[in-house]
Amino acid sequence: PHIRGDRLAREIQAIKPGTPVVLTTSVKHGLSHKELEEDGIKAIFQKPLLTLEFGKAVREILDARGVSEKQKSYR
Repeated sequence: PHIRGDRLAREIQAIKPGTPVVLTTSVKHGLSHKELEEDGIKAIFQKPLLTLEFGKAVREILDARGVSEKQKSYR
């Protein structure tokens, strides 16, 4: 609650570059596509969140990283 999602995404990238970030927000973000890419933000969802759309986006991100549904360990 005390940090904006884009700032948190940048901090995550500083710790572990390449970590995909999915944001949920109740406000318009106003970030450019370039800023989203630089911050590792792969998707943004407006609240209230539609779980089916959210789940599909997370699955697509994991698939792009080569993480199978059955994989039991974290990368």
